[in-house]
Amino acid sequence: ALGWMWLRMAAAAGGTPLEHVKNATARFFSEQLLCGTDLLLRRIHAGSTVIDSIPPDELCRYPA
Repeated sequence: ALGWMWLRMAAAAGGTPLEHVKNATARFFSEQLLCGTDLLLRRIHAGSTVIDSIPPDELCRYPA
């Protein structure tokens, strides 16, 4: 979602002084950060059985 928003902001910045900065930021995000999302997704799925084994009432309980 963050990458999509940067792309939208870069597109909307056309003709403004910040156009170059927003384009560069969107490009950095897509080239450097977006490529790591596959690894993050695999890590989330790999640990899901541990989280799924905890009863829901235990996940939301706070010490008194």
